[in-house]
Amino acid sequence: DEHFAHGKPDPGWLLISRHVLSETYSKTLGEQLNNVPYKKGSAQPPACMVVQAIVSNYLEAGDWLLKEEWGRTADKDADNDSVVVGVYEQHGISIGSIGESDRESDVGLLLCRVPAKEPYVSRMRKT
Repeated sequence: DEHFAHGKPDPGWLLISRHVLSETYSKTLGEQLNNVPYKKGSAQPPACMVVQAIVSNYLEAGDWLLKEEWGRTADKDADNDSVVVGVYEQHGISIGSIGESDRESDVGLLLCRVPAKEPYVSRMRKT
């Protein structure tokens, strides 16, 4: 019964990378964040959005995202460890966690692009 599993993301879209960043394997969270050049509008996605992207891509293209690798998400579990998501044929979509100081050869940083927030402009005509 993890808190992150009950979160509700804001409506909108995210463009989630198909794979973790290869240069972030076998690094701690701090090393991953410090060694990745964040582009404007980049962020770590929440776990629920990663799972949704994996399922949507599989249903549309028949292809698993994050196959045989774990992507570190923005969420934390009850022990304050990073929530990771991956796809493993023997288990399907897997959700786990890893400590901030842990290094694993199949865990890397996952990023997404977030659209710039623009004010809503009504397209209705005034009468």
